[in-house]
Amino acid sequence: VEATTFLAEMCADLKVKMLFTSSEQVFDGKKGHYSEVDPPNPQNNYGQQKWEAETHLKKIYPEAVIVRIAVLFGQATPAAKSFLNQWIDTWKKMLPVTAFTDEIRPFLSGTSCAAALFHLLKQDAEGLFHLGGSAACSRYEFAHTVREILDIPYAKIEGKSQQEVEMAAFRPADLSLDCRKITGTGFQLGNVEDELNKIKPFLETRPNLSLN
Repeated sequence: VEATTFLAEMCADLKVKMLFTSSEQVFDGKKGHYSEVDPPNPQNNYGQQKWEAETHLKKIYPEAVIVRIAVLFGQATPAAKSFLNQWIDTWKKMLPVTAFTDEIRPFLSGTSCAAALFHLLKQDAEGLFHLGGSAACSRYEFAHTVREILDIPYAKIEGKSQQEVEMAAFRPADLSLDCRKITGTGFQLGNVEDELNKIKPFLETRPNLSLN
């Protein structure tokens, strides 16, 4: 929050466009299909921190752009991996992946996310926007789509509810987003199948059968 406040004050003084990436974790996940006018009610520390940063930013620099982003997937970078890469690494070891049947998310590729952020900057947009994929689904359903599109027939998927797995932090159930505001600016949301097909050539999915 302190860093966001400092940057907001600096950008406001210099009249420089500022874009802040927030999260769907600001919501409690009880109803889903959240729009920009729905009141946040964060249920974990991450969501609380994002909401506090949003609140400070709106007060200091109301012309800034705030984008609440869904769960991202894509190619691994030298700095980090997405959960998709972690799934593939697990499958390559011939181990099962656990995916929640009751955790709904509007999955979005990192490439589409970047395109949307640049689109908003080029549009000279202001205010709050929601950004996710064109349709929401459970992690379990997403895992099956990944297995099909990436052609990983040996991939084992274990569907479980959140209550069956001990977690470090609370995870809201349904964080699907209403993204009509950003599509109203001319941006087209991607769908999971198309985006997985685009990154398929760059993902190594062959199983690791080495005995070492």
